Amino acid sequence: MVNIGQEKRAPRFRAYLDKRFKAIWMERSEWERLFHDQDEIIHLDIAITPFANMTRSVRIVGCYVEKSVDGTTTIKIFRYDPKDAPRYINLDKYQLWNDFNNPVVYSAIVISCSTCDDKDFRSFLGDYVFIIPMQKGSDHHIEELPDKYKKYRGIVGFISPIWTRI
Repeated sequence: MVNIGQEKRAPRFRAYLDKRFKAIWMERSEWERLFHDQDEIIHLDIAITPFANMTRSVRIVGCYVEKSVDGTTTIKIFRYDPKDAPRYINLDKYQLWNDFNNPVVYSAIVISCSTCDDKDFRSFLGDYVFIIPMQKGSDHHIEELPDKYKKYRGIVGFISPIWTRI
């Protein structure tokens, strides 16, 4: 759920994310409530996420949130596709954008989406995190779920999901 009026905040940035990436955004407070101390892989119930519509057309093998040593957070969705034999598993990855403190990155974003660097824009970035689809890599087609994900069975539920398609 997005508060009334939120859909009008940072319209150029949201249009840029939608056109370029088909991004999803989520209230930062909700993300931090769910994943504030994440230091390992978390198995996520995809049925209660913005990715739930995937479950209508494909079989999901697993959905995981993983934070790397460099601080990058990635959502990985493994799905079964019988057309891709013998590599039946497809891996879709999404990167979390949540830190805009790097001045080079911040400037590039402001310039790319032709927006203003003002208090409202910085407030918007502080209030939300953004989930960006990543390019399909050489690991997009695999034969089975990697072992490192098989051991994670704790499911984080989204009691009150605050995800929005831009």
